[in-house]
Amino acid sequence: MGLEELEKKLLEDAKKEANSILEKARAEKEKIIQSALERKKNIIAQAKKMATELAERERQERLSAAHLAAKQTVDRKRHEEVEKWVGSVWEEMVAFSGRKEYEKLLKKLINEGEKEIGKQSIVFVNKSDQHMAKKITKNLGKKTVSVSGGAIVATMDEKIVVNNSFEALFEQQKDFLRKEVFKELFFEGDAKK
Repeated sequence: MGLEELEKKLLEDAKKEANSILEKARAEKEKIIQSALERKKNIIAQAKKMATELAERERQERLSAAHLAAKQTVDRKRHEEVEKWVGSVWEEMVAFSGRKEYEKLLKKLINEGEKEIGKQSIVFVNKSDQHMAKKITKNLGKKTVSVSGGAIVATMDEKIVVNNSFEALFEQQKDFLRKEVFKELFFEGDAKK
């Protein structure tokens, strides 16, 4: 084998090896590209999944916020309606002092107060009720009180007081009244339908 043949053989071997290396490099390049495409596809799928989950969470939060706002609006309207009815009960109570049955109620309120305080009591009523109160009790005080109706009965030194005024009686029953009005308007009314 001569030098030319050796050179030729080395050149052929080098070309074969170079071709083999190029083929391996091309195959490796394809593998890398395929792997990168697969990773890209997975990343895009994960991003879509995360975006969908995020959008769903946001939708749920907005829905919850809307439900809460609606509930608050309904609760506020219910409260306003209850207060309106409680106000109308108060107006009826005040208007009752102008009826003829009022004298019977005033007598009951004065008698209850005097019974609770005892014999040494003094009775206070508003100016317009003085004429009725004179018929009911001997213990009528000279001064009048600013109340819508009813009576305030006290010891002579006014240290102990039984407040049977419409304002005090209404205030004592206001929470109970609210509950009853609420039940009537929003629960029992619904059950009747």
